Amino acid sequence: MGTPFRYETLVRLRDTDAAGVIYFANQFVMVHEAYEHWLSSVDCEMVDLLENWNTVPLIARAESDYRAPIKVSDRLTLEMRCVKLSRRSYTMVTDLYRDGTLVGSSRFVHVAVDREAGRTGTLPEKLVRALEQITDLEG
Repeated sequence: MGTPFRYETLVRLRDTDAAGVIYFANQFVMVHEAYEHWLSSVDCEMVDLLENWNTVPLIARAESDYRAPIKVSDRLTLEMRCVKLSRRSYTMVTDLYRDGTLVGSSRFVHVAVDREAGRTGTLPEKLVRALEQITDLEG
């Protein structure tokens, strides 16, 4: 079992809506920011992925649950782990905690797409090895 990647962030005014809570789409923004930091931490820079990899992991499905109001100035800890991994796809789950309490979660399914062929491809080995480090398989 792998160790989740942890990322800390602060909810800013720009992240909230007129009701004073996180705007729903901004939970996705925070999760994707954590994902980019994880990629960087495993030497899979986003710019390299976008410009140099023949096969890229595209998001095929995204969903989020909102368990408690998240407000401006809340300090959040995001814990990201891979819960499903194959040669062609992977599923990432990110839980959001405030003071140790689960306040939200997101699930992204990434599918490898071959740039030239325009169809499903095989995940780069470098990415698979990195994913294995944070894998905690469900079921």
